[in-house]
Amino acid sequence: MQGEDGTLVKVRHLELARVLFLRDSHITRTAFRPDGLAGLATVTKENGLSQIRFHLLADYPPSNLRTRSSRAHIAWLLLDDDARKSFSSIYSLWQESREDYWLFNFIPPNLIGWKVSGAGQLKDEHGRNVLYADEITSIHNPRFVPPEQVMIFHPRYSIRKPVGSGNGKSAVIPPSDPDPELNLHGVPKLGKRLNRIENEGGTFTFGRVVNTELVDGKSVPQTSARVDHDQPVKKEETSVGHAQQDGMGLELDLGVRVDDGEDEVPTELREVAPTDKFNTFKRVVERLGQESNFQCEHTHCYELPSPRSGSQAAYRTTTSHRVLCFVAIVYYKELPFIFIEIDTERMEKPKALSTLMVGFEEDSKLGVRRILQSCSDHGVRWSREEIKGLSSFAIYCKHPTRTKKRGLGNVVREEDEYLGAWYQALKKQIQTNYLRLNRKP
Repeated sequence: MQGEDGTLVKVRHLELARVLFLRDSHITRTAFRPDGLAGLATVTKENGLSQIRFHLLADYPPSNLRTRSSRAHIAWLLLDDDARKSFSSIYSLWQESREDYWLFNFIPPNLIGWKVSGAGQLKDEHGRNVLYADEITSIHNPRFVPPEQVMIFHPRYSIRKPVGSGNGKSAVIPPSDPDPELNLHGVPKLGKRLNRIENEGGTFTFGRVVNTELVDGKSVPQTSARVDHDQPVKKEETSVGHAQQDGMGLELDLGVRVDDGEDEVPTELREVAPTDKFNTFKRVVERLGQESNFQCEHTHCYELPSPRSGSQAAYRTTTSHRVLCFVAIVYYKELPFIFIEIDTERMEKPKALSTLMVGFEEDSKLGVRRILQSCSDHGVRWSREEIKGLSSFAIYCKHPTRTKKRGLGNVVREEDEYLGAWYQALKKQIQTNYLRLNRKP
């Protein structure tokens, strides 16, 4: 390769293949199999839509498709003819090698127009600068023209929905071993969790957005469990190789994390039918919109996005949906306040969560999606630190109590009285914070 200033750049084949292809042990095994990518998944293309279907017996875990960058990479690898040929050359050149000591070799894809950055040593050879790149830190591929949409199907991809244990109590388990002992002679047990270790591998970007979707799998009931951190950690072992039914330890999944240089964009929100709680919220917001200097727009009822963390709280509801949320836009003197209300009353264990009012300097739709994704990831809670970084301002308004004092005791508020108290609390927060937000420095 040649640098922009004419410097000759030399890269080891193994380092280039590491960033291009060999991201994890599963794809590395695929590179050294006769059927290669054909044994991993099948591809169909029609009218701008491409489908990638992983085979039932493919030993490629669906967890490796959990991020946008990983799905974009597998789409490029399977859909781009040049990438497939380059990948298959790893096996063919290995078979053709007749050396006593095998040296890794492959035929790289056409890199004309690509931008590759790295770190290494600059030397002068015969009056010319030569950079020996020890590590590639970023790759930009402008040549790949992705289809309009890529649908990815994996037979083992499932959405785990927590269910009760039957006796009203959650199972109690000890904390997982954060640092299992490596046993090179052991055999991993099939079905146990992966011991995933990822090293930073830089960025891999494309000239166009690769729109991928991991199609929802079947819902699998999972008995909810509570981790007792007072219990001693149960020591475990981790091993390399294929997991087997009669194995013992965890499967070591050593890989390279290569990002696409962008924040992970949450999926589109799924709108659902309004509920009684939504209609109550809507009445309060519409009442605000009737006040002088107020205007109400766009009230919607959504399902919280699937959590990307280990939390299962968003699934623990008394309905067939994940936890629901309500979004509305209220303008006060032309300043938009976006209301976000979480319906915690339909959770198996209802809890209090303030009404959130936020503002954004740029894309408000994307901002709302990111905040709701954060709420789902954090166990249906507001992460104030994350919300602070995602918004230009954030206001938390507590709900009024359902009871009020009367004499020596408490009585339940009438519905109209409760709505009036909620309305007054929201109105006060908006007017007070409007003065603060518009105060000149």
